[in-house]
Amino acid sequence: MVVKKTKNQNQFGDLLGEIANQMAAFHASEIAIAEAVLLDPKSAANMNISQLAQESGTSVASVVRFCKTVGYKGYPEFRMALISQLSRQSTSGYVSELDSGITVEDSHEEVIRKVAQADALAIQTTAERLDIEVFKRTVQAW
Repeated sequence: MVVKKTKNQNQFGDLLGEIANQMAAFHASEIAIAEAVLLDPKSAANMNISQLAQESGTSVASVVRFCKTVGYKGYPEFRMALISQLSRQSTSGYVSELDSGITVEDSHEEVIRKVAQADALAIQTTAERLDIEVFKRTVQAW
């Protein structure tokens, strides 16, 4: 995956997905921080920078570097993006609903609605993660 540097990554609607996607490119301390955030994003969103550093077994400087690596100016901006995503997920309701999947009790209408919502979320996430400059160069080369 090409990590965007031209567009601020706080534009992503799926910060947690973006962190998971970048995991292979992270250094050891960044992996520890990412795992702490992904394991319990609600708790991470409520932590100050020192608490997240302690929780992940890293330093405050490592947390700052991690935030910059994923596209934020610093921890306050990263934390607000995380809080924002969690807020959107809790108010939208469908993210937790999709996590439960399709069940045999679902009506035909419910199955169609769940599939449509999952597809819409996948399309939105894909569009947000596209690197426009790489896309332009690819189209020009083609």
